[in-house]
Amino acid sequence: MKEQIAFDRSPSTSNIISLSKNKKSTLRNALMNLLNTNQYSTQLALATALEDQGFGKVSQAKVSRLLTNARAIKKYDKNKSVYQCPNEKQRPQSIDSVGSLALNIAHNQTHIVLKTVKGGAAIVEAMIGTMSNAHGILGCIASDTTILIIPCDTSKINDLIYSIKSHLKMDTLHVV
Repeated sequence: MKEQIAFDRSPSTSNIISLSKNKKSTLRNALMNLLNTNQYSTQLALATALEDQGFGKVSQAKVSRLLTNARAIKKYDKNKSVYQCPNEKQRPQSIDSVGSLALNIAHNQTHIVLKTVKGGAAIVEAMIGTMSNAHGILGCIASDTTILIIPCDTSKINDLIYSIKSHLKMDTLHVV
């Protein structure tokens, strides 16, 4: 005999669902507020700070998911690394410190791959996206640490790499 599952669509159930979404939104806002007002170098420190604000037990895995959803990055400066929220109100045109996000750039005569620090690819990809076809970029796709750049003309791939490095102010970036 097959079991039938009935979904409770009563108003009280929808209130529980919306309450859960509101709690997640509040937790995300609290995390972003912490990142904008303090410097945290570990997810454990962020979890402790959220617990201190009354969010109960917050695991490292939950903090990791919150950081990903907030598109936060871990920025490395000299001997210190801290989590930051990018400014999403405007699309970046140029960042003087973007060189600290990029690690290396390589190509195989067909595609270009740019490696970044964890979480930095989205910001760098947004900046590369501002270059578009005018500079010879057909398109680009970013993961968490890697950007795939597809050139319009593969015979000019070295010129495109030079343009990307120049546009992003990455003169010291190592070409592999």
